[in-house]
Amino acid sequence: MLHQFDTNTFSKGLYSGWLGRHFWYFEQLDSTNAYLAAKDARHTPHGLVCLCDEQTKGKGQYGREWKSPAGQNLTFSIVFKPVGNQCLKTLGLACAYSVAELVSSCVSVPVYLRYPNDIYAGDHKIGGILTEGSFNGNSLERIITGIGINVKSQQLPNGMETKASSIGNLSNGTSIPPRETLMSQLLTRIENNYLHWEAKEMKFLRQMNRTLFGYGKWVYLREGDKVMENRYKLLGVNNDGELCVLNEDLDVKVFSHEQIRVHEFAEQN
Repeated sequence: MLHQFDTNTFSKGLYSGWLGRHFWYFEQLDSTNAYLAAKDARHTPHGLVCLCDEQTKGKGQYGREWKSPAGQNLTFSIVFKPVGNQCLKTLGLACAYSVAELVSSCVSVPVYLRYPNDIYAGDHKIGGILTEGSFNGNSLERIITGIGINVKSQQLPNGMETKASSIGNLSNGTSIPPRETLMSQLLTRIENNYLHWEAKEMKFLRQMNRTLFGYGKWVYLREGDKVMENRYKLLGVNNDGELCVLNEDLDVKVFSHEQIRVHEFAEQN
């Protein structure tokens, strides 16, 4: 029997200061990001969370579909309205890092981030982030960050099913908290990490970088469907959200677009 998300249980367990205090719940939506994007920015306050029990046309990286069956996962979007336009790309990473912290407390395998927006537990994708900003001229109106986490389901976009898993499957037989508890715990983590992000703390950026797949190792990079010929040492992400690598001539190269992905580890010297 499917368990519908209980908003009362969630509210009672929520200890954040502002994140999730405005909470919109729906049994089904095409996409929480799309739903919020269609709303006037004036009517979507900072810290608003929109969650649906069943998402039928969610969107992931490269426009892939992200469906989530009813009553099994966590699919939601958050509205942020930060002051200024700097460091926006690292906000999605801060949210992904918060998800990784939560998942790490529930599973027995290493959890890491795959640049720019995937959360993996062991060899399996367990969640993803999609961040979309809207501007009025040069002024930022809001950022909508969509988050999908496989709590029970293994369903992922077409072509990625074999790479998917869930918190339940990777918990090594240990009972995991209900979705309402996981959600309230996650929002507390995101709010706390948002404050570190807002303060542009270098210590926090280093913590996030250490969870990146391939950090400090020689890796190959993929742009779209093409793997680059040369290998690079992954240095991490800078404050502007750019991926920084060292080539074999010991020159630093910076990639600013999200089509770059870390493909695989190379042989260590």
